[in-house]
Amino acid sequence: MLDQLLPSQNLREALVAEAPNVPLAYLSAPAPNLARWPGALGLAYLQLSGAYADEAKEAEKLGWPIERLAGHHLSMITQPELVGASLLRLAAQLAD
Repeated sequence: MLDQLLPSQNLREALVAEAPNVPLAYLSAPAPNLARWPGALGLAYLQLSGAYADEAKEAEKLGWPIERLAGHHLSMITQPELVGASLLRLAAQLAD
């Protein structure tokens, strides 16, 4: 599957080399309840693909600025300019 998301062997090798080793307990721990984070932090959601539609809807219900891309889980590696531009737009909305 990784070769489908990252067709470039160089990108795949770089991703694997830079990926940290984490204990299994870290991966199975529940995520924090973001609804309780202080509003001063500025919260936004960048949906990278349709697989994250439910999360985007939840963020929308919470009133967060949202951007939706038609990419995949690793779009920040394969389309860094597109993802970066989206993040800058979201950050600008939070700064207003």
